[in-house]
Amino acid sequence: MKNRILSISLAVMLALSVGLVGCAGEEVREVAKYSLAISSTDGGCVSEPGEATSTYDEGAVFNLVADPEEGYRFVNWTGDVNSIADVNAASTTIIMQGNYSIVACFEEQEPDPLQLRIERAAQIHQEAIESVLLKAEHDNYYKYAI
Repeated sequence: MKNRILSISLAVMLALSVGLVGCAGEEVREVAKYSLAISSTDGGCVSEPGEATSTYDEGAVFNLVADPEEGYRFVNWTGDVNSIADVNAASTTIIMQGNYSIVACFEEQEPDPLQLRIERAAQIHQEAIESVLLKAEHDNYYKYAI
């Protein structure tokens, strides 16, 4: 019985030592690094992750967020866009699988005709209020007429 326990113990130690040697001898693969250059056209900016050239690990997934200025609208992402989830969405994601250069494109928005009419009506209303002259006249009974 003592020999059997000794044999099992030796077998376990041998298996563990072979396993450790096997693990130590394996080559560790380095994660590739890729660069991403982000810019935008006139009329907006990229708020996430920002406009710059940065380095990311292969397989990294992160958000892209393009913000238009007032009077502009986001059109699409251009450049190396194959790993962008939705090139037509201002808020989307990208997966780093290579070196990329992308641009957020914006264009001037056509004014909304209804909004223009509302603004013009408000302007006319304000001008009418400013042009009304209020006159107060005193009479014998201290009444005022407008």
